[in-house]
Amino acid sequence: MKTTLLLTLGITIASSGFSQKNNDFTLVPKGNFTVKEGTTPKTISVDNFWMSNEITNKEFREFYNQIKNSPNDSISWIDISRYKNDGTSKAKVISIAYSNLIDKLMVESAWKSVFGQGDYFTNPNYDNYPVVGVTWEGARYYCIWRTKEENKTNKGQNKATKDYRLPTEYEWEYAMSYKDQASITPAKELHKVNQGDRNKLGLLNLEGNVTEWTISSGSNEKLAPKVVKGSSWKNDSKANQPELVLPNKGTDYIGFRVVCSTIENE
Repeated sequence: MKTTLLLTLGITIASSGFSQKNNDFTLVPKGNFTVKEGTTPKTISVDNFWMSNEITNKEFREFYNQIKNSPNDSISWIDISRYKNDGTSKAKVISIAYSNLIDKLMVESAWKSVFGQGDYFTNPNYDNYPVVGVTWEGARYYCIWRTKEENKTNKGQNKATKDYRLPTEYEWEYAMSYKDQASITPAKELHKVNQGDRNKLGLLNLEGNVTEWTISSGSNEKLAPKVVKGSSWKNDSKANQPELVLPNKGTDYIGFRVVCSTIENE
């Protein structure tokens, strides 16, 4: 059984000379923005991060098929969520076999209803459409797997180490704050991820197409509902009104995008 050890929280990318675009990722520059907690304004500071557009059926299917076809492999990561500098709590290595992972990734009934067809996820005609039906757990495992695969490919090529994850609620809102217009009317049907409204940074479909998972939770409970952001082809939720969804639930209107943190050389 192969096991890969990954650090999925708190890792940043060390590199220099970043451009604003890197393949399918866009640099969101550090800055401040204001949110309201109840009626009280609060200023939030956000560091640089790279953000992708929506993850497509094709991208997620590559992950799904590898997990399905390699049941004896496993994936591991270091959980530092309870780590304390005073030594009272330590980071913990967690490992899970692919055979125990496959049923946690998607809710098939969700994507089987899209467009009234049962093959939305598997049909190559929809390769470049946003994946839906993915659970929060599935989106998180995709980030861990993609981190492993890309760093394995880049090993020995003097390329920056990457650590993919879901955006925080505040990172998502900050990226959304770069919208081009005060009001966007989302399309009432799913479309390809490289189509639709762009914000001032060039990110597509932060409003519309699919609502998106974030890494943020609605409470500190172990299985707390997770925050999803934005409106979709089916749901008119506003960007500043998050929806809370259980991490093992998949729907035909929730997808996700991923981010990488960055450190720029001074």
